[in-house]
Amino acid sequence: MLRSRHVVVIIGTRLGELSAFYLQKKFNNTDLFYIGMEPDKVRNNLPANAIIFNSDIQCFSEALLNALLKQLIHKPAVPCPALMVEFADYVIKNNNGSAETIHPVDVMNIIQKVAINQNNCYIAAEAGNSFFWASHHLKFSQPVRYRVGTAFSTMGHYVCGLVGIAAGNKECAVGIIGDGAMLMVNEVSTAVHYRFPAIWLVMNDSSYNMCRQGLAMLNSEPLDCDIPDTDFALFGRALGADGYQVNNSQQLQEVMVEAIKNRNPAVIDVKIDKNVFPPLNDRIETIKGLIND
Repeated sequence: MLRSRHVVVIIGTRLGELSAFYLQKKFNNTDLFYIGMEPDKVRNNLPANAIIFNSDIQCFSEALLNALLKQLIHKPAVPCPALMVEFADYVIKNNNGSAETIHPVDVMNIIQKVAINQNNCYIAAEAGNSFFWASHHLKFSQPVRYRVGTAFSTMGHYVCGLVGIAAGNKECAVGIIGDGAMLMVNEVSTAVHYRFPAIWLVMNDSSYNMCRQGLAMLNSEPLDCDIPDTDFALFGRALGADGYQVNNSQQLQEVMVEAIKNRNPAVIDVKIDKNVFPPLNDRIETIKGLIND
């Protein structure tokens, strides 16, 4: 009796830690196929039995579809309604009840409501906790509206890359940026020079918080992850951009509306609660597995 095998076709993705959590290494009794133009960059992330097709995805898909059409018995098409994300009208409230900081989930809700639902802005999330908060909570009804680095995920990627998004599109581009990355590099001055509608929303917790919280979740010895308190609103104004500092949800909602309406380069300094853990349990479990292996 033949054992049934699963067939998995992987298209395009490099299967890095942040895009697949190395799930592909757990595939057993599986025929695994990879299609993409850069096989050398993904080969080490694939099991040894994977079959790799070095091909343009569209060309491969069209050829595969034509081959399948010759084999399939055609049946009448079943009408299917168009897929569209239904957006809720978010109720903005302070989850932590603090008058001095904002809960990160409230920040995401306001970005969803004001920047995405109401203004269709492009969104980019910087490496660090910003990536996890944004990827877990934000929803988009159109493709290519959200940018995030899942390969090397170097800090500073979208602190600088935000100007490119703003330059190439009509809508405002909003970057969700950690304070550590903002202090490393940025292109605020470039946006000011060319008047690009780029908005840096800085998640300011005076800490390299992914490192601090990650070490705690791994039960590792703590390291010095603190950052001196920085006034990013003043920093933005010093470079010629609009600068805002907020520490509650109502302020943030009002400032987001104003910044998007003005279409000026802007830096929004958002004081967030550093003690709230982001949704990165899957990553921690992956790291624990690698350590145990």
